[in-house]
Amino acid sequence: MKKMKPIISFIIVTPLMLMVTVAANAQINVAKKTSNIQQITLQLKQLPTANTKRLIIRKKLVLISQGLKIDPNNPELLYQQASIFYDIEKYQIASNIANKLVQQDRTNTKYRKLQKLIKRQLAKAKRTNAKLTKALKKNPQDIQTRLMLIENEIILHNHKKALAVAKAGLKIHPNNEDLLYKQMLTHLDVEQYQQAKKSLIKLSKTKSGTEKAKPFATAIERGAQKEPPKAVAITDRPAVKLATKPAITAPEKNFIALESYPTKVKDLNQTWLYNYLTYGHKTDFATYILGVDHIYRDHKNGFRYKAEMYPKINKNIYFHLAYGYANSTFFPRHYALFRSHFLLPKRCKLTLSGRYFKIVNENLWSYSVWLSKFFGNNWFSLRPTFYSAKTIRTSIYMIGIYRYYFNEPHHYISLHVGQGETPDLMDLSAEGFVLIRAWHAFVSYQVPVTKTFFLNIGGGFAREKYPTSLVRRKISALIGFKKLF
Repeated sequence: MKKMKPIISFIIVTPLMLMVTVAANAQINVAKKTSNIQQITLQLKQLPTANTKRLIIRKKLVLISQGLKIDPNNPELLYQQASIFYDIEKYQIASNIANKLVQQDRTNTKYRKLQKLIKRQLAKAKRTNAKLTKALKKNPQDIQTRLMLIENEIILHNHKKALAVAKAGLKIHPNNEDLLYKQMLTHLDVEQYQQAKKSLIKLSKTKSGTEKAKPFATAIERGAQKEPPKAVAITDRPAVKLATKPAITAPEKNFIALESYPTKVKDLNQTWLYNYLTYGHKTDFATYILGVDHIYRDHKNGFRYKAEMYPKINKNIYFHLAYGYANSTFFPRHYALFRSHFLLPKRCKLTLSGRYFKIVNENLWSYSVWLSKFFGNNWFSLRPTFYSAKTIRTSIYMIGIYRYYFNEPHHYISLHVGQGETPDLMDLSAEGFVLIRAWHAFVSYQVPVTKTFFLNIGGGFAREKYPTSLVRRKISALIGFKKLF
């Protein structure tokens, strides 16, 4: 028991010290946030409450956005933001925000009432949209139907479709004032100032278009001077982004990460150390990763060198390719991986995975089918994994992962559990494999220290039972970091 004290101290004391440091910094940040939020709330109160002028609405939304950058989950600011979007008939955006509010506090009747009102209007807008689309197909010459459809697409936050409807109408009715006006406002709504300026110029040349264009001329000109010449493509993504899988976010195209797992193996009375160092670079086509894995065990070191690639096929499909080579029997001599990821509707993802291990003179294959899904900020993944080799029967090890995201992809807590039969990959110098019955549980927590530096801590336990009746118990800790640059 005395020999276990150093590893137990490491597991308990190190995370506690890190948590205390993070908590102290968090208290300072909370005080600053509270002060800034109070100032923004005061400025909002000074603005007219029932003013529908575009300038006043824009000022309110800008102030709220500034506040939400400081505190993304502030319920009062989110409620005001949802209410404003509801009042100006941006029901899809309002719905996203209201849903987030209800997720935060399901017992709040005010939030639920707003959510219900928005849902009703959103459903009505969708029904209207279907009718208008059908009517316009029958009579493409009808300008009034086309204008109503453009307006309805904007209500549903489908700006791309709204512009397509306007463009098609201008081919039939060149220089029509109403269509040019709607086109200009839609470009302005998504901050495509260069395109809005083109519509404004055309509108100004029409009979009464100058008067219509005049109130927006200054804002469009200012925006056009700041915007790059090539307009950014429109996307109809929700205005409120809930958590998604962790990724390298622009402008940081690179990352470096180090994870260390000291592990106490009770039956051997040894401490093993696993280290994983990775460097990644992101391009528009793919993310490339180079890594070195290290094991210190039995007073010996073992290394594996890896190259990985995540090529993107389209917005819904990407692959994961990897190859590893080791100079030690602590790792398979050769390791290869191929995974295909398919993003499905309703925030689901299907993953098909295959792995190959070359161990002495034996080939080991592993196959997995993963199903992952988001429920709000909660993420679940079920991963049955099959192992197959000539010297053993096919076995299955079931893995489940739960992760809760704190409204940003780099801040989460995770639970990783597994149970089943798996080949013993600890002693790779022997011919053939033995199957062991095992289970494990591991909890980890990743927290942003700065916007580009993240700390990872955790701990867990594993139990493995061998055919010889040997039972091996392992206690593991985790400490790591990730830096974007």
